[in-house]
Amino acid sequence: MSDDTTGGSEVMSSVRLAQFQDEVAKLRLKGGGANPERSGARLGIGLAIVGFIVVVIAYLSSTGSNGANSKLDAIVAAVIGLLVGLIGIVLWARNSITSTCATGSCGSSTKTVSRPNG
Repeated sequence: MSDDTTGGSEVMSSVRLAQFQDEVAKLRLKGGGANPERSGARLGIGLAIVGFIVVVIAYLSSTGSNGANSKLDAIVAAVIGLLVGLIGIVLWARNSITSTCATGSCGSSTKTVSRPNG
């Protein structure tokens, strides 16, 4: 790196770079891979897909059987699949809303509307 600071673009000096690195180290920032909202959203999508697959398999197994016990087993499996899918959708929605609100793009508007007197 160069210590030249002339011209329109300034190059960070080694002293200033060391100060910057010390300040960043004091912040104790986590890397991008440790984003719990992203992981939660992916887990929610995965659960929703697994739940959907369980429901489809339960439906297909219930249509192919004639016994009452087999149909009840398929109904129980379908209900479990629906619950897993619902939990996945809620988990995905919660983490998607959390990550969206963290960027400041949700919530009430702070715009003030002026009304004429009279």
